[in-house]
Amino acid sequence: MDYKVHQRGLAKLALVFFTLIRNLIMTYRDDLRPWAIFKYLPTGENVCVARLRTRTDADAYASLLRQSDGKFEVVFDQPQRVQG
Repeated sequence: MDYKVHQRGLAKLALVFFTLIRNLIMTYRDDLRPWAIFKYLPTGENVCVARLRTRTDADAYASLLRQSDGKFEVVFDQPQRVQG
């Protein structure tokens, strides 16, 4: 019984660890690609469809997306750091 309790505790710890690592990687990836293309949906929602490194790349990709139906906007979307 102690083995199973210990095993569950390790599984939870591993899940927390991998979640933290994934969030760090996602934040780092977002830092590398601060230019985002958002699609405006009829419901009023905005959905990020792509993140790119340069404004030029984002504008070019958005112009391709605009050839189809939909409204797309390029924005500089650098995540804010929370200091704790």
